[in-house]
Amino acid sequence: MSNLDGVDPVGPTGDSHPTSSPSVTTWKDFSNISELFNHDEEGNLVFDRTTFMLSRDDGTVYYGSLKVPKKQITLEQARDSLQKVPDQDIYPPLPQDILVLTSGGSGCKADTYIKRPKLLSYHLFAGQRILADRFLEEARNLQLVHQHPHPNVAEFRGCIVNNDRIIGLVLKRFALDLASRLGGEPLDRQACFQSIKAGLDHLHQLGLAHNDINPHNIMMDSDDKPVIIDLGSCKPIGQVLTELGTPGWNDGFDEVSSIRNDYIGLKKMAEWLGISYEGDGILEKKKD
Repeated sequence: MSNLDGVDPVGPTGDSHPTSSPSVTTWKDFSNISELFNHDEEGNLVFDRTTFMLSRDDGTVYYGSLKVPKKQITLEQARDSLQKVPDQDIYPPLPQDILVLTSGGSGCKADTYIKRPKLLSYHLFAGQRILADRFLEEARNLQLVHQHPHPNVAEFRGCIVNNDRIIGLVLKRFALDLASRLGGEPLDRQACFQSIKAGLDHLHQLGLAHNDINPHNIMMDSDDKPVIIDLGSCKPIGQVLTELGTPGWNDGFDEVSSIRNDYIGLKKMAEWLGISYEGDGILEKKKD
């Protein structure tokens, strides 16, 4: 077996003890392959590592990390970097008050999307429960929206549970996001924008801010109406953010969840759509 400088395997408790690798015969077997970058002192992007993920329907997840560009990695090296991710690192225990759709994944309809925990940066959190806690927070936010639905906000259908842990969040699936829709048939952009704002206003009334409004987080339903998705950055107003939105759409964001963050996103959305919007006065920078 060949060696590779920069191997950075992550074991079950954050160590580098090897475990058996799952069967991988082609690059297509991986659920995700990503190259991660950091910013240097001058603000330039610098390569950090390539990550590999393999997920199974029962919730079993394998994760690997190599500090080598993807083009320099063989399939064998990628496979051998994989380590099984402990359930407690990414899947929270099921609370009694969360809606359960199914156990083990059976019973999901064809028009559903199953969201899993974010694992691209698992190497930063191995052996901790930070990702599991974030996943539970998203489930609770979706549960609140489910109890107070709105046509312009994601439709939550419940959790997938295995071994008394939440392993998936089941949402209604949409075929097209707003970024793709804009290249098709003519769209009433003003009406679309007002519907997005209505969905955000609803979240704000529930005490939440989305904190990541951009065209890829807006899907179009069968009636060509926008629906806000991805509540992974959504938090109760005033809570500290772990992610500051999407680069290019988050200039001037507060570091806490805020209505102002959403109005910054709305203003950028209006500019992108080519319509006028001033932000209803909320965009004025707060004085110290």
